[in-house]
Amino acid sequence: MRKFLFCGSLVALLVICLSLHATLIELKVKYWVPDFSADVRVDDEGVGGTTVDIDEDLGVDTDENIFPVELVLHLGDQFRIWFAYTTLSLDGSAIVNEDIVFAGETFNINAQIDSHVELLAVEAGIEYDLFSSEIFALGPCIGAIYFDGSAEIEDRISLISAEGTLSTVVPAIGAFARVSIIEEKFEVGVRLTGFVLDDDTFIDGVVEAKYNLLKNFGIVAGYHDRSVEVEEDDIFVDASLAGFFVGGVLSF
Repeated sequence: MRKFLFCGSLVALLVICLSLHATLIELKVKYWVPDFSADVRVDDEGVGGTTVDIDEDLGVDTDENIFPVELVLHLGDQFRIWFAYTTLSLDGSAIVNEDIVFAGETFNINAQIDSHVELLAVEAGIEYDLFSSEIFALGPCIGAIYFDGSAEIEDRISLISAEGTLSTVVPAIGAFARVSIIEEKFEVGVRLTGFVLDDDTFIDGVVEAKYNLLKNFGIVAGYHDRSVEVEEDDIFVDASLAGFFVGGVLSF
């Protein structure tokens, strides 16, 4: 939590400083309906854990609507900096169909368990219009995303509980392209970023259309696909979020 507060404070300070020099500021609020899947394993002091599917093994209801918030700062004609915030909270219950070892605790077959999963993602990045015209822009982008997640299991009868937490920062590099179909009115963009190091993988792709209904207000719609596979300390996570979104955008 302290790491998140520190990173959040730095991001807030950076946003304030950059906003003073921005030629345009966009605030987007989206309604995202993703398919969420995740495999999680939590070891503990040399005791190997069981890799569990949070839906099939833990009974977590993964049908959750998400409301990401994104801030985009236009710095002149060539640079765009974006900041995004996403949070997810899920609950579920199940009867264990095989022994599960999780964070050093064993949940025996036929145990009745309750589970809780939380995920927070804070993202920042910058785009540079390397090739651009009045209707087209293409260039590289670089960024980073901070993940903070937790998964908890509790036995209803014995009240045995175990929790695994993971906090990590993942860098990302990639490219983007934008096409202005109707000048200052209708724009379609795509951005693909990722990072691979040893067994850790992060891939994030967004296709987004924006239509300005008024000078300072518009709507957005598109598709967002994000996947991450990371093993850090005693925790392994292989998760993905993918689905369509709609939302609104305010321009200042």
